[in-house]
Amino acid sequence: MFNQIKEFISYIKKWITIYRFMSIKKNQKFVVFYSENKNYWIDLKGIIEELIKTTDVSIYYISSDYEDPGLSYKNNRINKLVIDEGYQRIWFFQNLESHILITTTPGLDTFIDFKKSKKTDYYVYTQHGLVSTHCVYNKNAFDNYDIIFCTGKYMIEEIRKQERVYNLKAKTLVEHGFSKLDYITREYLKYEEDTNNTKASKIILIAPTWGSDGIIESGFASTYIDEIISQGYSVILRPHPETVKRSRKKIDDLLNIYLNNNAFSCELNITSFKNLFLADILVTDWSGIAIEYAFATNKIVLFLDTPQKIFNKDYFKLELDAFESEIREKIGYIWNGKDNISSYTAKLDESVKGSDYIYNLGKSDKIASEFIAGLINDIQKNP
Repeated sequence: MFNQIKEFISYIKKWITIYRFMSIKKNQKFVVFYSENKNYWIDLKGIIEELIKTTDVSIYYISSDYEDPGLSYKNNRINKLVIDEGYQRIWFFQNLESHILITTTPGLDTFIDFKKSKKTDYYVYTQHGLVSTHCVYNKNAFDNYDIIFCTGKYMIEEIRKQERVYNLKAKTLVEHGFSKLDYITREYLKYEEDTNNTKASKIILIAPTWGSDGIIESGFASTYIDEIISQGYSVILRPHPETVKRSRKKIDDLLNIYLNNNAFSCELNITSFKNLFLADILVTDWSGIAIEYAFATNKIVLFLDTPQKIFNKDYFKLELDAFESEIREKIGYIWNGKDNISSYTAKLDESVKGSDYIYNLGKSDKIASEFIAGLINDIQKNP
């Protein structure tokens, strides 16, 4: 009984905190960032830091995850709030009063817990993966945003084609780039400069996508792990967060299989990139991490020839190849799960440059900050 009372009091306190946030005047909370969980802080961090550096606007950072690093980020310009993934989130978004909301969450106004508020002026989407918008996301995932920060030319072509085909309102598309790739590239250069980064064995990182055809969900992961270990490599398995959330038993089964195998380890917390840097080779299926890994480290990617990840059943109507399909053999090799991995010795082809595909490499945060600052300026001039 005591614990129930304690939980109830805690719940009421959370609502009081949310109401206090909502009572802040609109002009005092110009920019609100929302992150579903800890894995998306890295996609927002650089933009937030650049805004703090170049503007005097107050930042409001909202998350649905108490473990989100953004909630512990120390800067008195960032105001923080936690909302749960249930009724609090539903009520929060329906009543949010702000000039600008920035998030990596797709599906605006298509899910009950992520509805647009008439009191918020601009909804901005910034990407959390280097994959196409019309293939691995639901059909209407981006239809209701006002502004989309685009990673490359391919993304602008996809969104504009979708607007034409489905007679959608034109969105403001910003030639942004990819904040996470810029961060990973900077951190990898630091890693390379650190002479203490030595290892005894060759390491392969297996980082698959999620979904019914993903190698963990489909039950084929152990086959590939066995083959890689038999070839003398150590394996680090890095499941997608959605796999961890939706198919935890599949992961636990793998952990039990390799419980006493020193050549195997599993990384469930993907907020760290240490193992990404440590790996000599990345093995994946259709995960966007392949493109990040290739352009940041210039190392080998081996793609498993599994069914293409397609969540949008109308994907083919746009008659545009998915970026992740088009680029895979330019940045890696298709591996049949049996051939000798040591035969794949070449690094990324020098003729394949990230700048040919991704906007503003190394300066995407500056581009985002300048755009947001300009938007704030326009709002202030025309209240």
